Amino acid sequence: MQYLKSKSISERTGKMLKSTKIIMASLLVTTLVGCKTHREHLVGYEISHPSQRHPIMVAKKPIYLDLEVPRGSTGLTVSQADNVRGFISQYRKEGSGKLIISAPSGSPNEVAAFKALKKVRGLIKDDGIAYNAVEMTPYYQEDDPQPPLKLSYVRYVAEGPDCGQWHDNLAEDDRNANYANFGCAQQQNIAAMVDNPRDLIEPRGTDPRSSERRDTAWKKYVSGETTITKRDAKEESGKVSDAAGGGE
Repeated sequence: MQYLKSKSISERTGKMLKSTKIIMASLLVTTLVGCKTHREHLVGYEISHPSQRHPIMVAKKPIYLDLEVPRGSTGLTVSQADNVRGFISQYRKEGSGKLIISAPSGSPNEVAAFKALKKVRGLIKDDGIAYNAVEMTPYYQEDDPQPPLKLSYVRYVAEGPDCGQWHDNLAEDDRNANYANFGCAQQQNIAAMVDNPRDLIEPRGTDPRSSERRDTAWKKYVSGETTITKRDAKEESGKVSDAAGGGE
């Protein structure tokens, strides 16, 4: 009887071990399937941030101002001088590189162009632009008897992405991922509204610090004076108001 009882226990133990192995095998298969599914999602990784999916393209573009200088003229007209001032102001704001002045050479209006050039250089100097920021180049144009005096500089321009990609059916997307057109309009608006597209490439320089108060405190410290701001007795008393006590 003891032998039969031991045999029965062994059979039950064997069945339990067998069942345990089957369950472990099933769990392993399920885990592998889950890993496979997760791996498929990783393989299908997509850029989701709008700035990467719909980048803003920043490029350099030349800006020109042509000034007509007829033969016999003695400089710039009032309107031309205003245009030059506005052009210089724009160059200071958004220009990259040097301000280029191209003057005609060997043409019938060469003398007039030289006189206009002197006026332009005077306006540039009055605006405070450094001498080494300006470059002057001569040019020859045979097919034009009165070629213009040319001003030019290079500035950055921003071009937004092309939007309207609605080929995805959001109702059939079980990944809950961003759709193709997501963030495109926002990137277009940024490209259209940015004050200076150069800001999208690099930060602007900082102005010098305001050091008036710092210099004053340092002079007092060097001379042995106190650097504490003087206050009158009323400020030092800590009394807020006489309203609560009804006054004196």
